[in-house]
Amino acid sequence: IASAGQLKGKKVLTADRVTAVSVIAERWLELDFGLRVDQDYTLEEAANHTAAIRAVALGIADAAITTPPALVQVPAEIRDAVTVLPSRLTLPQMFLMAHRRLGPDNIDRIRAVLDSFGDTEEGKAFFAKGYGGLVPLTRADVEQARPYAEMVSRRIRATP
Repeated sequence: IASAGQLKGKKVLTADRVTAVSVIAERWLELDFGLRVDQDYTLEEAANHTAAIRAVALGIADAAITTPPALVQVPAEIRDAVTVLPSRLTLPQMFLMAHRRLGPDNIDRIRAVLDSFGDTEEGKAFFAKGYGGLVPLTRADVEQARPYAEMVSRRIRATP
């Protein structure tokens, strides 16, 4: 498969259908290629991202919805056996949130620890696994994520 448009009639795996990465990928496939989940392609859940990627490498599935950090973390022989088809729809890889009930002092302490995490040996090892680093979440990031967060919320409410 050289293009996501070739997924019609194919089996696609995701680690969890109720995640932003899965919802965004489904939306991208529909918007850019006219492919609708469960009508044009089958979407099944795998145990995790690694299992989904491995299934593609072994020919058990045709494609997997995953993230760049997950791909970096699989063994090289698995990673080299798959082709990446990047989506044009993106979000920050991961973001950390603190509830207001923690209070401004605790939130400021958490921010300080997170700001310096990348300079620690543990932080360097963590970011070497494909996460790239931590940056403050901006209002633009939140606004970019809002439609996808609403889609995820609808999916969660619709899940029995």
